[in-house]
Amino acid sequence: AVLSDVWAWNGRSWRRLPSLPEPRAGGAMWWDARLAALVYSGGGTSQGGSLATWALDDDGWRDVPPPGFGTVFQAPIA
Repeated sequence: AVLSDVWAWNGRSWRRLPSLPEPRAGGAMWWDARLAALVYSGGGTSQGGSLATWALDDDGWRDVPPPGFGTVFQAPIA
């Protein structure tokens, strides 16, 4: 499914975060210490793969440059 909702687990409960700017399926998400933000990149849309990359800060999601390693799809998250 192509979705835009984002959730965070704190060890005891789930909390909903702001939704992605556009629905995606199978992208990758990680903490970027340099940006001090949660980053989401890649994934698929109904039109195919995407290089769109966003960082989440106190003001919501913002566009950031792609990570430089191509389209991310169905990547493991650690």
